[in-house]
Amino acid sequence: MYGDPELHPQPESYRGSVNTIGPRACYDEGKRIAETLCFDYRRMHGSDIRVARIFNTYGPRMFADDGRVVRADSKCVIGMLAGAASMG
Repeated sequence: MYGDPELHPQPESYRGSVNTIGPRACYDEGKRIAETLCFDYRRMHGSDIRVARIFNTYGPRMFADDGRVVRADSKCVIGMLAGAASMG
């Protein structure tokens, strides 16, 4: 879920593997504490909450065929990249 995964792909039950002192620690731990606080608020006040975990979003330093992009989307991304390259 968060951090540098030990499994690929990760099942929904995977809890993550976070290096708490590494260069991404503030980012990873920040996401974890924000989610924790939301669930604590729900427990204390009975509020209805939703958590959206954005994952494997295509970015500029990511290979289109590295396996992390959802299959249907990767074909679209590869097509767009091919179109963008031919337009330049």
